Amino acid sequence: MSSAIVEVFGDDRVIERGSFRAVYSKLKEPLLVLDLRGNAAIRAGTIHAIGQIEDRSKTQAWSRYIYDNAAIYGDVDGIIYANAHNGEDAILLYERAETAIDRSTQRVRRLAAPDMELELLRIADATSFVVI
Repeated sequence: MSSAIVEVFGDDRVIERGSFRAVYSKLKEPLLVLDLRGNAAIRAGTIHAIGQIEDRSKTQAWSRYIYDNAAIYGDVDGIIYANAHNGEDAILLYERAETAIDRSTQRVRRLAAPDMELELLRIADATSFVVI
């Protein structure tokens, strides 16, 4: 969960519990994701630092290119990359992955829920973020 938290709140370094939610899902079938970590990024035609580029228009353009070029990358369901804030694995899923997600097993947790506090404080301690 820390990867998702730092991806959402990393720019400001403030974890705002407010109305945010975490969704936990299981899969009904395997997903095909393009690996953009380490040497796999080179094989995909880019650099592993693609996940560290601050200009989101550039990273989104790369994602669109991957999505639109099934002849090169296949009909991937998403990408896995090292996130920009702490280098942990992050997965971006395209809408074509939706059928693989088992909605009947989804759990939605409000970040403001009391049972989420310890996890958020652990993440904040590890990253020097603030929880509000």
